[in-house]
Amino acid sequence: MDQAFIDIIRTAIWPATAIIVAFILREPLIKLFQLPNTYATASSSPGQTAAVAQGVTASDVDIRAASGLSESQALDSLFWRFYAFMYDSQLQALRFIKQRGDVTEAELQPYYVLALSRGLVGATFEVWLTYLVSFGLITREPRGDGNWIIRLTNRGRQFLDWADRQLLPNAPRVI
Repeated sequence: MDQAFIDIIRTAIWPATAIIVAFILREPLIKLFQLPNTYATASSSPGQTAAVAQGVTASDVDIRAASGLSESQALDSLFWRFYAFMYDSQLQALRFIKQRGDVTEAELQPYYVLALSRGLVGATFEVWLTYLVSFGLITREPRGDGNWIIRLTNRGRQFLDWADRQLLPNAPRVI
């Protein structure tokens, strides 16, 4: 009976150790894997809203500080995460905005339709566009007639420059 008890303890020790270590390191792990919150809300201060438009968030600073990365390394890590979940139609839309400058939502509709034709299911144009807005790659500003002007942010330009340096012609998700 002693051997059976020892075998049970031996089998259970590594999962218990992993759980304890994860619990102890939970704060740094959360900061390391957490995507930055770049949503500008109505309660955001003008400074926060301007920072989001410029592609700078407190979370970026926190990620860099928590991980000990240089600014270049932190941006590289951040851009890989953007890229990993981006649809190819969104990357093409970003390149279109960079080429044309300010565009309307109507001018981006063909890229959304492309995503639909490639199998995008359950996402409205608003949801498709929100991914780019939420990461601070583009901004939406009211035009006055009920339509919106879409602008590429500094972070959006940096992201496209990064994608070009990485020789990434298409996003990993073909949609």
